[in-house]
Order: sequence, then C-alpha cells, then structure tokens
Amino acid sequence: MSDLSAQLSKVWNVMKKYKYAVLLLLVGIGLLLLPSSESEDKKTVSESNANLIPSEYEKEIERRLEQTLSQIEGVGKVKVFLTLKQGEETHYLADESRRTDTKDGASSTEISEKSVIISKGSSYDEPMITRTDYPLFQGALIVCEGGGDAQIKLQLTQAISALINLSSNQITILKMK
Repeated sequence: MSDLSAQLSKVWNVMKKYKYAVLLLLVGIGLLLLPSSESEDKKTVSESNANLIPSEYEKEIERRLEQTLSQIEGVGKVKVFLTLKQGEETHYLADESRRTDTKDGASSTEISEKSVIISKGSSYDEPMITRTDYPLFQGALIVCEGGGDAQIKLQLTQAISALINLSSNQITILKMK
C-alpha cells in the first residue's frame, strides 16, 4: 500500500511541476476531438455533391413558396418540399494556354488552364467568378390543409409550375392531416 501512495505522490509532484504543459496537452486533445468548423463542412459538401444538403437558396425558395401559397383561398397551412435536379454551380474564369509540339510528323497539343485570381489585399485572394448557375428543381411535394379539393390542387399546380418551372407531372399535392 505504501508503494501505491509513494507512486501517487510522485505523479502528483510531476503534475504540479508540469501542470501548464499537461493542461495545454489536454486542451489540445479536446480541440482535436471537436467536430470541424461549419465553413469547412460547407466547403467539403459543395465540392463533393451539392445535391445532398439543401442550399440556402433552396430553403429560401421553399419558405417563400409556403408563405405565398398559404395566401391562396382555401389552401390553409402549407409545407413545401423541393428536390434538386442539379445543385448550384459556380464557373470560374481561367486562362487557357495551348502548346503544340511536332515530332517525326506527329503533332500533339497540350492545353493547360490556370484560374484567374483576384487579389483583395496582401493576404486574401479568390478566383474570379464568371457566372453562378442556380439549382434546377426536379420535383415538388406540397402538403396543405386544402389538398383534398381538386380546385385547390389545380391552383397550386399552376402556381408552382409558373414559379419554379416544373411540369404538372413533377408536382404532387397532398392533404395535410
């Protein structure tokens, strides 16, 4: 038992001597275990597949549709769910250079592209955007209190079709419980 108390005493003395280093080590380990920041998550998602998580644009369109459609007489409460055919795409300006080599009667062309960078100060650069294509919608599901009425369904189908350019077979309207 005295060996255990002697060892604990030694450990305690070392901890007292190096308490700041140990504390710093524990804080570092804690930070490594935290999930990554939201901006890194968004960057990874946008690079891998924008269709997996609804974009802010899509959420805003759904919200505005819910507000607008609920104003139609007889519709009542509305929930809108949109599916994407294609996510948002950003196109960047690039310099293109071509180099043609001819050897022994055969020619080969090498094309290289280099993004055009805009400098916004000494430490912040970003690529120049030529255009942004907004998401294309694939389908819409509308659940509303008046969804059982054929006249309301027709009005909602026409409204959605006009607002987000979907055909009537891509729009489903159901009655809310």
